[in-house]
Amino acid sequence: MSAKPMFDLAVSETDYLIVSLEHTCIHSACVAFLRPEHQGVTFNLDEAGRYSEARVNADLEYYDNGRRHMAILASAVAQHQAPVVLLTELASGALKHTHQLLLAKREGATQHG
Repeated sequence: MSAKPMFDLAVSETDYLIVSLEHTCIHSACVAFLRPEHQGVTFNLDEAGRYSEARVNADLEYYDNGRRHMAILASAVAQHQAPVVLLTELASGALKHTHQLLLAKREGATQHG
């Protein structure tokens, strides 16, 4: 019997996980993600919602504003052997390079007041 992967990436390479920065705190040591269809938050990657690139880019002010939420490529966390992402991994830059792709796209967008 083969073991189930800790994080099953049965999604497109352009799908995103949305980090809930307001629910991720230093004391928890784990990153919180939005569940599918905004049904709360979870620390478990298998329970995290997968959001399409089109959906994220259609509302960057919500999905990737850097204050409440941050979008990261689902494929960037597929390599994890643990069911959670530690805050230190996010802060160290291990996942930040994917965030920069969205920031670059946003530079030309109109800023919301």
